[in-house]
Amino acid sequence: MRKTILTMAVTAGVITALLQACNGNEKTAQAAAKPGQEEEIKRGEYLVSISGCDDCHTPKKMGAMGPEPDMSLRFSGYRSAVPFSKVDTSIIKQGWILANYDLTG
Repeated sequence: MRKTILTMAVTAGVITALLQACNGNEKTAQAAAKPGQEEEIKRGEYLVSISGCDDCHTPKKMGAMGPEPDMSLRFSGYRSAVPFSKVDTSIIKQGWILANYDLTG
């Protein structure tokens, strides 16, 4: 009888230890695989800079080398205080595309 109780107690202890060891490793693996907020922000900045989002979604200003993005208004789109340019629609009907230095999406 004592041998059976001792065997059951040891078995329960081993199972408990194994379960806790597995749970600890799983949490560590999940933490290592999931990037932190700082890494996510850096990744987002990288993706925005290489894909040219500023080209269409940031108003332009004239700089020493011509039109350049106005980073103080980054991703603000077209400024509502600035009226749209007049568009000759007959050119569009001929297949031409119109653009200007201040064009934003």
